[in-house]
Amino acid sequence: MVIAAIGIILFMYLGAKDYAESKSIGDHKSLQLQKQGIFISIGIIAISLFLVLYFLPGLLGPDFLMSSNRPVVLGFSIGFSFIISLSWYLYLSWLDIYEKEQVRHLILTFILSCASTFLVFPIGDLLAPYSFSLNGTFINDLLYCIVNIGMIEELVKILPYLLVLKFTKAVNESYDYLLYGGVCALGFAFVENTLYLRNTDLFVLNGRSMYSTVAHMFDTGIICYSLAMAKYRHQSLGWALIRGYLLAALAHGFYDFWLISEGYNYYVVTILFFLFSIHIFTIMKNNLINISEHYDDEKRVYANRNKFRLFNFLLFIMFGGYVAVYLINGGDGAQAFLKDSLELNTYVMVYLAVSFGSINVINGYVAPLAPGTRFFLPLVNRHPNYLGLHFTMLPTDKEPLDKVKLLTNLLPLEGILAKRVVLNENFNWYYFTPVDYHESLMELGVQILIRPAKFDQNMKDQKKHLVRVAFIKNEDDLNIVELNTEKVNVFPPMLMQYQPK
Repeated sequence: MVIAAIGIILFMYLGAKDYAESKSIGDHKSLQLQKQGIFISIGIIAISLFLVLYFLPGLLGPDFLMSSNRPVVLGFSIGFSFIISLSWYLYLSWLDIYEKEQVRHLILTFILSCASTFLVFPIGDLLAPYSFSLNGTFINDLLYCIVNIGMIEELVKILPYLLVLKFTKAVNESYDYLLYGGVCALGFAFVENTLYLRNTDLFVLNGRSMYSTVAHMFDTGIICYSLAMAKYRHQSLGWALIRGYLLAALAHGFYDFWLISEGYNYYVVTILFFLFSIHIFTIMKNNLINISEHYDDEKRVYANRNKFRLFNFLLFIMFGGYVAVYLINGGDGAQAFLKDSLELNTYVMVYLAVSFGSINVINGYVAPLAPGTRFFLPLVNRHPNYLGLHFTMLPTDKEPLDKVKLLTNLLPLEGILAKRVVLNENFNWYYFTPVDYHESLMELGVQILIRPAKFDQNMKDQKKHLVRVAFIKNEDDLNIVELNTEKVNVFPPMLMQYQPK
């Protein structure tokens, strides 16, 4: 239960920080969402426990079991598999903020991917005489997982995607590449999950919902991200497809190897790789949103809303499964299922919700696919977005240095935070564009940049807040989203005060 306790403590800690930050910046909508999310979480847990511990035993009797009724078990398996795919589709759709997709295209893609899943068996049989089989040795088993599993399944998953890409105009935005690829992965996962859930009487429900399905989305996402970035950079789509496919097969095979190889059955390696992939997958999604062809700075990704909703979807699957396992296998089976769920999956549930809720939109910025050394912790991104708001720059009480007297003599200076940029890998800088731009400012640089000195304060409370200040040196760098100190002149801090319009 140690891992479960860590997950709960982490969730409470991050939740408390989210609440304190939302309160400090005056984000009343996030505060309301957090309260609603907590209420829903408690409701899911309380209702499930009441049903299993009190209501259903009294209604059905202590010896009630449905495990022998295989059509009913199959029905539960189909139902939960669909809920899993629907939950993850909804999450992907929340990130599609600029140009929503037509439902008919999404349904078509899902149906095609469900149908193509059954190609795994004939392709596998066709390649079996010429391929590998598990024998417990490292190279052989790794190649089996990459070739016999990874290459076949990634081929089957990507075929419907390529058909939609070729014969429809549905994929017309960078993020669409990942969205439709995700739908293909979810169609494949729906069929695969149904088979696994039926064969295990739902006992692998949480593993299928939090690990396998997400891993399928990530693996297919590698191919789709490769295609999207090739199109964005005007590179060969053919080579991007081949490169992405091989990387996806490699990732898929590496994930499976540590689970199924009898000689190297170290599942902890798979878990660490899975956590690593979550960071990468989050960056991939964020990058494709950043380079959207339909970018609109008035539209926002509601990270807190996404985080709370995703957490409660996963919680519903876990505790809904608890009730279903009770109906199929009785009280002892249900308690064993819940114990394993809490011990093995609580941390991952928190990890997924927090990491996948960490999206920070900066138009045009493509972050490197590097998770860092702390990938075992959730990816946390909680920076308020003040884009498009009006502020007035004011001097501090300190005596200005000679090089900034020109600026301080022009203060107060009213302007708008017109663009987000990245300076020295810090993505909380803004263009501060004065309403009345004085020509003498050109002596300092062609564009003012500011960054809040602290991110846990409400810059919209009309109080004076300390900000870092810099000027872009050259006009040629105005279109660059990612800057370094060589391209700017750094100045002492100033004060900023929000001006509501």
